[in-house]
Amino acid sequence: MLKEGEEYIFTAGKEIETPDGKLYRILQGPDNVKYLLRADYYKEYEITEGKRITCRVDKINCRGEVFLEPRHPVYEPGKQYKFKVVSHEFRSDDSGNDTAVILVEDVFGNKIALPSGVQNTELPASGSEILLTVERIFRGRPVLYRPSSEKGRFKGLKYGEYYDFRIEKVSKGIDGEEIFVVSDPFGRVHTIPVKYFSHYNINPGSVFKGRIIKHSRNSSWKIEPRNPYYNKDDIISLKVESVMPGVNENSVILTLKDEFGFVHLVNSKTKPENKLVKCRVKTIRKGKPELSLL
Repeated sequence: MLKEGEEYIFTAGKEIETPDGKLYRILQGPDNVKYLLRADYYKEYEITEGKRITCRVDKINCRGEVFLEPRHPVYEPGKQYKFKVVSHEFRSDDSGNDTAVILVEDVFGNKIALPSGVQNTELPASGSEILLTVERIFRGRPVLYRPSSEKGRFKGLKYGEYYDFRIEKVSKGIDGEEIFVVSDPFGRVHTIPVKYFSHYNINPGSVFKGRIIKHSRNSSWKIEPRNPYYNKDDIISLKVESVMPGVNENSVILTLKDEFGFVHLVNSKTKPENKLVKCRVKTIRKGKPELSLL
């Protein structure tokens, strides 16, 4: 059985495309179980069918899903490397404050943003090189900055509880993604990604119920807005749109559509006999319900 945080040798298989248009590489593990790896995150790694690669088990979630991170061809966590400075700009940090960030480029030309931690007059010049420590590798890119501490920002809020949050504005986060800047009942500011909750019909000025959660044992606290469509443990009916072969033998992937028009992918051991199936909402994570077939 694979253990979180450990490295193992995997054999690369063929690429497959899921109904949502995403490309995955099938990896055969040392336990002879097949796993999926997002192919587009690692296109520069030159992973081809039959190649043996070393992967770290980054996370095993509550559903038993295994998330793998292949060893980077160049960078090793904990070591320092020189990175070329591309530019600087202002973005919102985790507290919603505008902060100067430095954009650097890795060996594959990927742009990576990190907080500067200095005044404007001290920012390194574009084209220069700076020495940075690689903390870890995530989705094929080196992580070069430390997350900010949650203790001050979440003081007075309890894990697992719901609170009223107000959306103050939409901004650009340090990673370049759009974020909602929100305020809590104590007036402190937080951020949540727009991409996960754009279908919730919330905008600047909206007040929503949000729950304090963690996505994994070692992750930081997050705010998960209450889903306007479903609640945990709801039993829902969905229409079977298509059926495709699963990663492992004797399994299939169902493309299901709910009454609101949202599409869900669910693994099944058998092909359903009817066009309608029932599922239970196990939990809601990053704006999407996690479903289990009944």
